[in-house]
Amino acid sequence: AIAPSASAYACLLGAVHARQGRPEALRTIAASLVLEAAEVERPVLQAKLDAALAVLQGDFDLAESRVSDMAGFVASDPRMALHADATTFAIELALEREEIDRAGDLALAYLDGREVWRASRRPSADATPLCLAVARRAGRIDRAFEIRERDAWLERHGSGSRWTAFALAFAPALDDAQSIALARAA
Repeated sequence: AIAPSASAYACLLGAVHARQGRPEALRTIAASLVLEAAEVERPVLQAKLDAALAVLQGDFDLAESRVSDMAGFVASDPRMALHADATTFAIELALEREEIDRAGDLALAYLDGREVWRASRRPSADATPLCLAVARRAGRIDRAFEIRERDAWLERHGSGSRWTAFALAFAPALDDAQSIALARAA
């Protein structure tokens, strides 16, 4: 028999959740997903899945605690993708709790730290567009800085699928008429 891959468990987890599966079933699938991961990745993945399951159950305090653990696990890791994942989850939680100042601080910390991390070729593994949009909304950066940095990001990531990079770059910022006009003009 062929052992299921981590991506198969991830798909199964999504399907069971979509069908409103019991929390115990979700935890069992999540545990299998963690076991399929490389040993060095397991603590980060476990924290992420615990946080996701906590959100599904409405326990935002536990989710925030596990996202904080996730950030701690990746703090010294040079891979941007791991920092992006932890930061994105933390920002989404802060925004869900209507803590825009906290989300802005998280976004700015990511933007300040990104130069020392090893970038991924995948645009989706870089939270820069989200962080730029959130930092601007929180008043941490101005629109001119956001546009300069987003354009630089597009230059780095637009050589593959230009439309994917474009969507990733502009979608987080579409929160007002001026942002929509800028996206249309691009």
